[in-house]
Amino acid sequence: MKRLLSFILVFLIIFSVVAVSVSAKEIKSENVLHFDANTVAPFWVYKFERIYCHIWEYEGESFYRWQSIRELCTDEDKDGIWTYDLDKNGIELEDGKLYAVIFSNENGKTVYDILFDTTVLGDTAYCDGTYYDSPEETEYYFAYWRNQGRGLYDFGPTLYISSIGNVVGTCIPNTKTQQKLFEDFLINKLENARVYSGKDDQPLVDDLGLQIELTIYDALEAIDNTNVKVEWSWWESTLEYGKFTPALGDVDGDTTLSIMDATLIQQYKAEIFTIPEKLLVFGDVDKDAKVSVLDATEIQLILAQLV
Repeated sequence: MKRLLSFILVFLIIFSVVAVSVSAKEIKSENVLHFDANTVAPFWVYKFERIYCHIWEYEGESFYRWQSIRELCTDEDKDGIWTYDLDKNGIELEDGKLYAVIFSNENGKTVYDILFDTTVLGDTAYCDGTYYDSPEETEYYFAYWRNQGRGLYDFGPTLYISSIGNVVGTCIPNTKTQQKLFEDFLINKLENARVYSGKDDQPLVDDLGLQIELTIYDALEAIDNTNVKVEWSWWESTLEYGKFTPALGDVDGDTTLSIMDATLIQQYKAEIFTIPEKLLVFGDVDKDAKVSVLDATEIQLILAQLV
């Protein structure tokens, strides 16, 4: 009986060790980032044997030196999905903080800055052939997180207005606004974009604004803040007004009711001036379903405080 019990005990010990070993293999740390090199291989051209993961706190310091040994990823299954284990490399990220990562290979090919926070850990970055388009550089490909969307507030490649006037990337850093991005463009890249985009200022500003969800008043304020001369008319703009919706009667869209609004309605009815459709809808002051001189009169009465 004792021998039998000893045998059972030894068996249980061996079984528990094996079970623990199997469990350890099955349990994988979620404190990792993955990179699908299969999606970038056709674009990088060169064969590569190493992938590096360079992480830093956005607008802060890097954890390790560029392509140091502590930044090496692993591909244990040899399936082209490279993994970077933050725990093994002593990197501890804080909840609520914004970070950025660049994946690169030994030939110097890199993907552009990908934004993320701790909620993205465990996700896989992949490429779709989109690359940084400027006259100076065409080797930075963009990578996206498989479990994130591509909206302005979904984590992914940092949104950037290139020097040829294109919006590339998808994610606006939480340290910036659409207006600030546009101001940076006006100061640093507008002159270049005029040359390379083949667009006049009006469509250039409107096209960029629509892509980064800029409002008319954002654009006006950005131009005013930068003192950059831009041949752009908010009157003809296709951008939205945003929260600064014109008041009833405000057909010139300057957010205030004035005698100018009454004058413009009179000129509109005399067919000597055209009011954009998006502003004309605010001209029906007396709410009779049409814009007429009666609306101009109504504005004058309102300004004179007679109604």
